[in-house]
Amino acid sequence: MKRFRFLLTLGWILTGGEPVLAEDPQRGRILDRNGEVLAETVEGERRYPQGMLTGHLTGYLRAKDQAAGVAGLEKACDESLARGEDLTLTVDLRLQGLVREQFPEDAKGAVVVMDPRSGDILAIASFPGFDPNDFIPFITQERFIQLQEDSRRPLWNRAISPQVPGSVFKIPAALTAGDAGKGEQRYPCTGGVEFGNKYLKCWIHGKDGGGHGELDASGAVKHSCNSWFYQLTKEIGLEPFETTNRMLGLYEPTGCGLPGEGSGTSPSEFFATRGMSATPGDVAMMSIGQGVALATPLQLASMTATLANGGRRFPPRLAGPGNPSSFVDLTQGGLGPDSVERVRKAMANVVNEEGGTGRNGRSEEWVIAGKTGTAAVGGRNRAHNAWFVGFAPADDPTLAICVFVEEGGSGNGVAAPIGREILEGGLRLSEE
Repeated sequence: MKRFRFLLTLGWILTGGEPVLAEDPQRGRILDRNGEVLAETVEGERRYPQGMLTGHLTGYLRAKDQAAGVAGLEKACDESLARGEDLTLTVDLRLQGLVREQFPEDAKGAVVVMDPRSGDILAIASFPGFDPNDFIPFITQERFIQLQEDSRRPLWNRAISPQVPGSVFKIPAALTAGDAGKGEQRYPCTGGVEFGNKYLKCWIHGKDGGGHGELDASGAVKHSCNSWFYQLTKEIGLEPFETTNRMLGLYEPTGCGLPGEGSGTSPSEFFATRGMSATPGDVAMMSIGQGVALATPLQLASMTATLANGGRRFPPRLAGPGNPSSFVDLTQGGLGPDSVERVRKAMANVVNEEGGTGRNGRSEEWVIAGKTGTAAVGGRNRAHNAWFVGFAPADDPTLAICVFVEEGGSGNGVAAPIGREILEGGLRLSEE
C-alpha cells in the first residue's frame, strides 16, 4: 500500500499535479474461428471490417466514448473486451459470407448454421442487416432516423426473435407421437378434421380439394399432412407436446450469449396468463406450428441439430472452448431412440422421395434431410413465412441449418433451395 502511494505521489509531482495510472488496455478484438477480424480498435477508434455481414453479431459501442458495448457481442462480452481480451467465435466467416450470397437480396429473414456434433454456431445472420461502422465514432441523426423508420426493421435480429414456425413444428410433434406409442398409428386424411363447429383443413384441401389418404407418422412428415397431426392431438392432448418441446429447448432462450434472445411461446402458459385454457382446436393448430406457436430460428436450428445428432443435444454456443461431454442425451429418459430415428428417416424422405414436400432441398452431391414450413401470418391479408430446417450428410451429419424468409411464400419454393445451396457450400468448405 505504501509503495502504491509513493508511485502515485511521484506521478503527481512529475506531471504537475495530475496522477499517472496505468493506461487502460486497448479493447480486445472479436475474431472468427479462423482468426479473421470482425471487430478491432485502430488508432483509438473501433472498426468493424466485415460491416453488415456481421453487424447483428458484433453489435457496436456507445457513441459517446466508445467504451461500452450497447448491442451484440460488444454488449454481452463488454467486460472481457474492455480488459483487452480477444474474443474468438465459433463462427466461420467463409460460411457467413456464403449465407449472405445465397439469401435473396431484398428479403427479410434469418439463417443459422450449426455443427450438430458440438453445438458450435458456424453462421448466424439476420436480414436486412446494418453496418456497425455507422455508429462509429457516432451515428448521424439522419442515418439513425433512416434505420428507425425503415419498415424492414434492419436493427431487429430476427435470428433470435420468435416467429410463427409453420410445419417445421411437425418435427417435435412427430417425436411426441412416437413417444406416445402413435408412431405407427394410421389416420385418414380426407382434407380436414372437425373440431366442434370448426373444420380445420389440411393444406392439400386448398390445393385440389382432396386428401392424403391413410398415413402413419413417417408419411405425415413426408407429406406434411395437417389432418394426421390434428387427429393425433385429439387422442393425446396438449401436455405430451409441451413435454417434448421443452426437452428440445423450444420454450426458453438457448443461452448462446447474444443479448435480447427470445424464448418462444408455451401454449399452456400463453392461455394461463389470460385466465383461459387451450381448446382442442388450439392444440391442433399448435401441432402444425400455427396459432400461438412461436420459436426462434436459433431454437429451430438447435432442435434440428439435436435430431441430426441422434437425440444428443449440445447447447448452442458462439464462443469459448467446446466441451465434448456437455451434451444431454434426450434418448436416455426422454425421447425414444426409435422415435428419433423414425423422424430422421422421414426428413430424408421429405427431400429425396417423390411426393415429399421439400424436394427443392434435394442435392445431387449429398443426401440432405429436411422439413419445410409455410406459415400463415398477417390476419386477413395473409402472407406466408417460408421455412426450411435440415441436416447433411443425412447418414453422418456435420451441418444443421434453419432458413427463415419472412413473408417469403412457400417453404419448398423459397427456403428449401437456399438451405440446399448453403449446406452444399458448407460441406465443400469442410473438405478444403
